[in-house]
Amino acid sequence: MKRLFCAIKIPRSNALYEAMATFNEALAGERINWVDLQNLHLTLKFFGDTAPLMEENIIRVLGAAADNAGAFSFDLEGCGSFGPPKTPRVVWIGASRASGLVKLYDEVNKQLKPYGYVPEKPNYVPHLTLGRIKSIQNLNLFKQMLVVYQNTHFGHIDINRFFLYQSKLTPEGPEYKVVEEFMLA
Repeated sequence: MKRLFCAIKIPRSNALYEAMATFNEALAGERINWVDLQNLHLTLKFFGDTAPLMEENIIRVLGAAADNAGAFSFDLEGCGSFGPPKTPRVVWIGASRASGLVKLYDEVNKQLKPYGYVPEKPNYVPHLTLGRIKSIQNLNLFKQMLVVYQNTHFGHIDINRFFLYQSKLTPEGPEYKVVEEFMLA
């Protein structure tokens, strides 16, 4: 069994690098697992541990989803957190002007529905996870950091492919390996 997910790879940019470095430095004393820059991605679907036969079905239907969705672009901008205000769980950068991204997300879920996969949430909120928060002692500083970046534009992204990844969890963090690449029509 492989631990699988499909996602859009986000190219590294100076604006993203600088924001992540600033967050890391300012919140160095907090328990936050920061995403490695080389692993930045927008998840379309997390499958978890997947049997080989189901992996074959997933690859086939993701190919069909790619054929039905065209290339698109979006902007990375703004910053926020998920979870209760006093105990945030995730810090993220938003994706705006992302109708093509939402269309791909919807198409992936439509193709996967006959196999028992349903969307995790009814309304997809496209976002780029920067870090997963274990705990925060200085909540005011964290909120100040979000305000600093709430209106920042991190770049325009052009997308013509997405990937099926295998994720291996290690003590140093997750390692991702491309299983399959899907070109968008």
